[in-house]
Amino acid sequence: MSRDKALAPLWWLTSRSWMQPIMRPLRRLVGTERARRWKQSLRPRLHPSIHWHIDAVHRIDDVGAFVVGWLVDPCGEVARLELSCDGRTIDVTTRWARCRRPDVVASIADAPKTDVDVGFLCFLPDFLVSGVCSLRIVDRRGAVATQQVAAREATSAIEWSKEILSQVAAGRPDVADVIGRHVGPPLQALARRRAAPRPPLVREFGPRPARPRTSLLIPLYGRADFVRYQTALFASDPELRDVEILYVVDDPRLVETACDLARNAWRFHGVPLTVVVNERNLGFSGANNAGAAIARGATLVLLNSDVFPGRPGWLGRLLAPLADPRVGLVGAKLLYEDGTVQHDGMQLHAHEAWGGMPILLHPGKGLPDPGGGPAVADADAVTGACMAIRAADYRALGGLDEGYLLGDFEDSDLCLRVKRAGRSIRIVRDVELFHLERQSQWLMPDMEWRQKITIYNCWRHSLALQEAGR
Repeated sequence: MSRDKALAPLWWLTSRSWMQPIMRPLRRLVGTERARRWKQSLRPRLHPSIHWHIDAVHRIDDVGAFVVGWLVDPCGEVARLELSCDGRTIDVTTRWARCRRPDVVASIADAPKTDVDVGFLCFLPDFLVSGVCSLRIVDRRGAVATQQVAAREATSAIEWSKEILSQVAAGRPDVADVIGRHVGPPLQALARRRAAPRPPLVREFGPRPARPRTSLLIPLYGRADFVRYQTALFASDPELRDVEILYVVDDPRLVETACDLARNAWRFHGVPLTVVVNERNLGFSGANNAGAAIARGATLVLLNSDVFPGRPGWLGRLLAPLADPRVGLVGAKLLYEDGTVQHDGMQLHAHEAWGGMPILLHPGKGLPDPGGGPAVADADAVTGACMAIRAADYRALGGLDEGYLLGDFEDSDLCLRVKRAGRSIRIVRDVELFHLERQSQWLMPDMEWRQKITIYNCWRHSLALQEAGR
């Protein structure tokens, strides 16, 4: 018989509340400290097959706590794992989501060398933590082990997501549930607390139109060289002479390059440009909203820096449907450089690899442009790479939702809100524009993290769809 099995009844007996009237005189007789040591020696030890560690306990503002760690328990000996802080205790094992931790499996000699989910993460809403928290693991024989962890204040949504989303496997069928129960709510809370940025720096190169009919909002992130080609094409289009062109620099590394390119565009092509400089990266939504806040045009055109007009006259045709007050938003057909279709409207499709969450598909993408058909057609949604909207409507709707991180789904979200406001969406197909697509995003060093941000945005968009009854 093992030591633990032999001593377990004695430990159990001396721990009962009804035994304490007898135990108190004994403690006084032998001395409190000696009695404590003897009692400790009777405590059952945690089963040797159990390995565990808490990596971090995060405080998520005033909305809850987030725990991440790992537990190797090949024999199923663990009864529960409890988090205690400020007099409150909660059982993590009834709420957690398990995840793979190949780093843990590789480092523990007797761990099963399989893809078993030994990691875990858990969001505990309304469980506030501060200072030092206590994590207690209890096995089925009553053995207990504890770990003290200092609670950490979660940082910004972007920085926190880099740490936490590494635990989420993108291709698992339960990814929607993990995002929805554990990762999405804290990320939303962190995104909401984002401090309001200071007013952007505005630098004008050439005379800025005082009362333009239209303002082009063009965010810059990752690379600025497309400004040279875009402005050369703008210069050859008479329609753009009275248009306000705003380049919104959303990357502090590009400020000087963008200003040099804008200065040259005015000097060599006679195209006046306004460069709007954000103090920090605000993402696609934040960049467009910053530009819209200072834009002077009655109509706004959101345009990517890697979208190029094939011939003059595109802007007038894009804006024409807005003459109808029933139309709230207009997009354009976009082509790849080889003439195949990049965008001809967007449609929702349940993506099984992401737990059935709806993603946005581009019908006909990559196929030869069939041509023909109506020049202007109704659309469910259009891409933010090129969309036109009245400035008053954009501001009344709150602009693009900055709760979407970096950039994905915020264009469809705006389309949903336009439709809920009783307006229709049109797509203009006889506008020849070329889109190189996602040129700045491919520059990101961690594409796996970028994909998981997209999954989070997809989940957030699914909430908007539910609210809209879609």
